[in-house]
Amino acid sequence: MNCCNALPRAGILHFSTHAFAGEIPRIELYDNALLLPDIYTLPIQADLVVLSACQTGLGKEQKGEGVMSLARAFASSGAACVVSSLWSVNDRSTARLFSRFYAHLGAKMPTGDALRQAKLDYLADPAVGAATQSPYFWAGFLAIGAEREMDLSWRFVGTWAWWASIFLAVLLLIAGFWRYWRSENLTHHEI
Repeated sequence: MNCCNALPRAGILHFSTHAFAGEIPRIELYDNALLLPDIYTLPIQADLVVLSACQTGLGKEQKGEGVMSLARAFASSGAACVVSSLWSVNDRSTARLFSRFYAHLGAKMPTGDALRQAKLDYLADPAVGAATQSPYFWAGFLAIGAEREMDLSWRFVGTWAWWASIFLAVLLLIAGFWRYWRSENLTHHEI
């Protein structure tokens, strides 16, 4: 599958899309679906796979194997830790929860602790109404696998590079205007 060429090299994979735990569990992508059997064949070496979609921890129970879920497939394919959901999840509350989760990961908190703290932050947030404090909105996510800290310092590289390029462009613009102004002044003084 061409959609998955970069998966083995990614440190963190985050799927925020639709997923289904029916007869053939799958993740719906923009142009196709990533099916459970296909995930098992991917050589994923990600530190963390986040499946912030519906029912990614659910699947059909196979005798002697256990639950054949999307989360299990990513773990079997080499993901060190997988965050998945146990039921259908709400888009807004999930986005709020995972923004806190990544903030805690960025503060060098281990994945399980970051997820737990994100849930506590969600419940303590005054912007979260009483109706959306129900466990339905936040309790369905769990982390399985290796408990480790994530290095998210890479996410600032793009920001610094962007600001550095803006600074360089402004500097070049000032230097260009300076040269132009200077050449104009020298030309007018010679006449």
